Amino acid sequence: MHKGYRLLVINESTFAQRATSLAVSSHKNAKCAYSEMRLAILLIVFVCIVSANAADMIVGDTVHRKMVFHQRVKEFAIPFKKRIKTLKYVDAEKRMIKGVQVLDADFSLASANITEGGVGFHHVTVRMKSQRSHPLNYEVEVYV
Repeated sequence: MHKGYRLLVINESTFAQRATSLAVSSHKNAKCAYSEMRLAILLIVFVCIVSANAADMIVGDTVHRKMVFHQRVKEFAIPFKKRIKTLKYVDAEKRMIKGVQVLDADFSLASANITEGGVGFHHVTVRMKSQRSHPLNYEVEVYV
């Protein structure tokens, strides 16, 4: 036998045991990596959903504008019902509205829409709708 070489004698049962243990350990490592990757993807999706569910509505320009109207709209929760509130504002001086800001103070899944008027008009109608079985809590601001 040459120097530096070793002869390894393995019988069939020892080879089978080693091959099985290697396959099981690599399968466990693959399973662990798969579950870690799945957890990371779920975390990223959760963060995206939470950040995308903002129910605030900002239309037009509100920066460096004069606020002419501010009102907090609150409605208590009723089980299994959605609360809907409509708010109308008409500028007595007939000034053109430059911006409307409707902020959800509860960070809920409520929604707000402008149904009439708005930017470019002298009046605005805002419709706010709560999530089912949740209260409605908005701050409405109008800028000219």
